[in-house]
Amino acid sequence: KVKNFGLVTAENDHSGDVTFSLNKRLIDEMTNLMGKAKKIYFWTDGCTSQFRSKFTFYMLLKYDASIELEWNYFQANHGKGAVDGIGGTIKNTVFRRVLSKSVVIKGPKHFAEYANACLNNIEVIFVEDAHSGYLEECRKNAVPVPGTLKVHKVVRTMAEYKLDFFDSSANNGDLICSKVYTQLVQSNLGFPLKILILKRKNDYSLTCIIVLLMHMPV
Repeated sequence: KVKNFGLVTAENDHSGDVTFSLNKRLIDEMTNLMGKAKKIYFWTDGCTSQFRSKFTFYMLLKYDASIELEWNYFQANHGKGAVDGIGGTIKNTVFRRVLSKSVVIKGPKHFAEYANACLNNIEVIFVEDAHSGYLEECRKNAVPVPGTLKVHKVVRTMAEYKLDFFDSSANNGDLICSKVYTQLVQSNLGFPLKILILKRKNDYSLTCIIVLLMHMPV
């Protein structure tokens, strides 16, 4: 079963903090619809402000610890993905109604509500608060990852508080490095992080649930 979501917020901030908040809301919506997932695969582009940075990596430790997470990045300059089509459809639908003077959009919440009423195959949700409350903690504790721009897959192992960084989304991708967080970061509390760089290689299977994030400022 395929379910399309479009998340709208008044935030113009494209930080890892907002990315986390929108993803968490999306996961909550999916859980209500289909039950709790065992593993979630994120597929996004490699935008450094939103998706591929030390801040986004750090925030992976903040998702539900009982769910396996894997974040994959599409190769640069490989065209548009499904998420671009969803965002384009939402904005174009409302834009055409505005041009025809059928509606005057009064703000992002009105935009989301109107778009949701017009579209049958996309659920458009307005997110009132797109901040997680972890921003300062993230700024304080997030640490650089060697070869960040070469990373194409991140695998989280919460049992060991570990993130594995690979240069390919394929099963035979080479391990760039692993970061082991020796203290679990609790909600709204910042603990210093001790980092271990491990050199080893693992294989991970794909397929299951694909989560596509759309951050669409109005």
